[in-house]
Amino acid sequence: IYHAIYKRLSAINFSLQRNFRQTVRSLVIGFGVTLVTNFEVALGLLDTDFGIALGLLVIDFGVTLLGD
Repeated sequence: IYHAIYKRLSAINFSLQRNFRQTVRSLVIGFGVTLVTNFEVALGLLDTDFGIALGLLVIDFGVTLLGD
């Protein structure tokens, strides 16, 4: 019985950790996108190829940094 309870608790714990990581990742990416967008607007780069590439780079970096 204890083993089953332990397994269920560890599954819940794992799922909470995953949700937490996903939430943090979303927040970081959202923050990064907002920051980069404001930066690009200030420099007038928003719709340029460079601006788009920079935005994608930041998102990609954020995802890589935080892993899955």
